[in-house]
Amino acid sequence: MKLKTQTTHYTFFYLPVFLFLIILLPSCNTSQKPGIYKGEKIASGTRDKLHKLNDELLSALKTNNPEDLELLMSQGMIDDRHKRLVTTEEISIRMKTGDYSLMSEYYIVNPPKATSASSTIKERDMGINNFDLTFAKATDADEMYVALFTAKKAMQKWLITAIYNKYNYGWKVDKLEVQPYAENGLTAPELMEKAKEQLKNGYWLDGSNTASYAVNCLRPYSSWKYVKEQEIYHFNFDALEVVKSHYKLPIIINSIPTHPRIWRIRIERTPDGSFPNVNILSTINLLDTVALRKENDAIGKSIGSVMAGIDKDKKYIYYTTYNEAKQGVAVNDHHDFVQKLK
Repeated sequence: MKLKTQTTHYTFFYLPVFLFLIILLPSCNTSQKPGIYKGEKIASGTRDKLHKLNDELLSALKTNNPEDLELLMSQGMIDDRHKRLVTTEEISIRMKTGDYSLMSEYYIVNPPKATSASSTIKERDMGINNFDLTFAKATDADEMYVALFTAKKAMQKWLITAIYNKYNYGWKVDKLEVQPYAENGLTAPELMEKAKEQLKNGYWLDGSNTASYAVNCLRPYSSWKYVKEQEIYHFNFDALEVVKSHYKLPIIINSIPTHPRIWRIRIERTPDGSFPNVNILSTINLLDTVALRKENDAIGKSIGSVMAGIDKDKKYIYYTTYNEAKQGVAVNDHHDFVQKLK
């Protein structure tokens, strides 16, 4: 009887506790109501867990470790092997240019059973950098997390976008992308504003180059759309027409006795920023480096009068000298110079 009494006692005691736990468990779910949450608006429990995954992801991407990366990826991404390997390799290369950290984050909760929904993030507190960012809902996941990473101090900034979905087997990375975000430290809309000022000052070449930088940084992610996107496209076209109307290549520098000719302008991208590379056609034999240096020094002294503004507001001008004006020349068929401006 004593044993029976104990059994009855334990059964009576545990049953309410078990029922209490059933009632309590749903409150441990960190999911929020359907909507889009940014940064600190994300529930702390969810955010802490995702930040830990972010740390693991950045570490694995930096070393381009396939085994570690696959542990973080959805089955769909693992199966798309070629695209996955190409993307992670490029990201690993870009991460060598700076110390990447989280720039922005968004947590998206879709209504339950919504099979074809898409969510659009509308950033409207960023001034000229306002943008829209649209994501399609995964068919078998109601919760999504978008993490945007970039290097803080780099002059050429690339944006790494990681999209996680919460599946029945946990939070997994479903998509990775890396695209240009900023050039010379400026985003696409900021570059357009700078180009406008350069053209206003009569710096035709710089204005056109900066406008082209803006187009290059226009889509930091495939579905990222700046509010000023169409304006940037049209402005770049107009800036190109302006520079064409002012400069007809080749340009002969008659103030120099050897009459070197500018036959092409290219962009030199370096860790210090993007700079013009003036391609020179010279009559001096490329093996005569002393004479070439003398000619290049003379070009550097007069380049500002040939192309207004090209020697303003930048650290360097690069020069590549050829004896023949042709595309795709071999490395040995030209000579390089760098003019330090400040």
